[in-house]
Amino acid sequence: MDMVLNHAFGSSPTVQMYWNPALSRPADNNPWHNPVAKHPFNVGFDFNHESQATKDLVDKVIEHWLTKYNIDGFRWDLAKGFTQVNSCTTANCDQASEVSNWGKYDSSRIAIWQRIYSKMKATVPNSYCILEMFADNSEETIYANNGMMLWGNLNYNFNQATMGYSDGWDFNWGIYKSRNWAQPGLVTYQESHDEERLMYKNEQYGNSNGSYNVKDINTGLKRNEMATAFWAMIPAPKMLWQFGELGYNYSINTCENGTIDNNCRTSPKPIRWDYLTNPNRKALYDVYAKLFKLRNVPNFLPTFVTNDVTYNLNSGFKWLQVNSDSLKIMVIGNFDVVPATATVTFQHAGNWYNYLSGGTRTATRTAESITLQPGEYYVYVNKNADSLVNTLPLKLLSFTGRRSSADISLIWATTTEVNVKHFIIQRSFDGVQFSGIGTVSAKNVSDGQLTYNYADKDPLAVKTDKKLYYRLKMVDIDGKYSYSNVAVINSSAAVKHFSLYPNPVKGSQLFISLDKPIYSALNIKIEDVTGRVYDRYVLSTNNTNGNIPVNVKNLTNGTYVIKVETSKESFIQQFVVQH
Repeated sequence: MDMVLNHAFGSSPTVQMYWNPALSRPADNNPWHNPVAKHPFNVGFDFNHESQATKDLVDKVIEHWLTKYNIDGFRWDLAKGFTQVNSCTTANCDQASEVSNWGKYDSSRIAIWQRIYSKMKATVPNSYCILEMFADNSEETIYANNGMMLWGNLNYNFNQATMGYSDGWDFNWGIYKSRNWAQPGLVTYQESHDEERLMYKNEQYGNSNGSYNVKDINTGLKRNEMATAFWAMIPAPKMLWQFGELGYNYSINTCENGTIDNNCRTSPKPIRWDYLTNPNRKALYDVYAKLFKLRNVPNFLPTFVTNDVTYNLNSGFKWLQVNSDSLKIMVIGNFDVVPATATVTFQHAGNWYNYLSGGTRTATRTAESITLQPGEYYVYVNKNADSLVNTLPLKLLSFTGRRSSADISLIWATTTEVNVKHFIIQRSFDGVQFSGIGTVSAKNVSDGQLTYNYADKDPLAVKTDKKLYYRLKMVDIDGKYSYSNVAVINSSAAVKHFSLYPNPVKGSQLFISLDKPIYSALNIKIEDVTGRVYDRYVLSTNNTNGNIPVNVKNLTNGTYVIKVETSKESFIQQFVVQH
């Protein structure tokens, strides 16, 4: 959820209750707001985030949305404004020196955000905190290394590259390794609500050489494909602005009458679903889709959070290497408007697969001289990933598991099975290296929901005091396969402390039984086997042993999954409702 707590406007009760009518601003004794904003680019009336009243308000907002509406986190608007350090020396606070002062390392702002993030984690562990910050890297590094994510604006750099201009076409700052961050918290983007559309500038200002002209729509779209190949393969999260995947070419300042004016930034823009019927725009869309599918392969997750990245992104001929044990990637592309040649060394010798276009390339593991035409690009991977990203003829509704004293019981549900051969159950002790432990034949019924079970009775798994990781390798009759989500099973020690009864439950309450004191709140989420969330809330344990009631009277008959987290451990278990 996009959350705005840098400021409030005049209609807000926090502004109106303590108001100075003579000066048309918050009164000096307003417990929430500064009478005068402390920083540039402020709108509305600035919150004082060091005030206890504001802290209490922020905490209540966090609790409300995370627990009542089950959202998974916040993108905090104008996060750099959460400070009481005054950057303003003029009445309008719009001078370059004031903007520069605002972005400098600010220890008080760090303290404010660490408090807010701690509150989020205490309310719902693993909730997302995304900051629109744009402060000095020394400050942003602290946020990133503490688990927060930060917007990374690469609009200018990517657009300079798509237009074919060397001034500023370096992508280095879009890589979290380049910023010396320890965590992959950089949310890099090419376009946003505040930045101009790539295709608009391609068509208006694109470079040219002879017959090659970036202002040509199809040429510009192809160059956007190339930019997206680099952007999507760089590790860490990404933000995609609406219709960017179709090469939307209306300026962000387009007015409803078709003119362009800076005052029309938030005016409605044309909705162009018809772009999907244009083959060149659909080709750009398909590049986005296929690259995102690669990122979403569970086994390749280490690749897209790694800091093992090597690159040359400051010239026209750019190359990017991403390395992990699960997948290695080489992206090459020529952003110049003339042919370009560069020396590239692939990570290892042998076959490399052209992921987007098909075919292979034999690499030597030595320096190779490669020439690319303007706009020519390739995404090579060291494994044939097609079988992993192609959708199998089935829909996996859920895959969960639970531990007992005798085994680890795995349960999954599917629908619309056609020509599916079998499911290979794979187990891992570290969440990275998986090996097969069993096979279950598919039922191949196209109508209705199918349920499967598998019990892992291996003593190594049953008795381990560490977490276990399971996934399904779903294989069709042609040998194609894909992976399920990873089911995480708690350690045997954790299971001893939690149990559910009665199960099945026929009344209105299910009880969580605690075998030891729990000195933190319980974060509880109830889902059905398809993953649909039915309830989510926080319960206090009152620091004692006991049985915690869970209200299930509004659940219809069926199978559900309850997920319980404390500050130190978690567990997942299925239960059945039979009213």
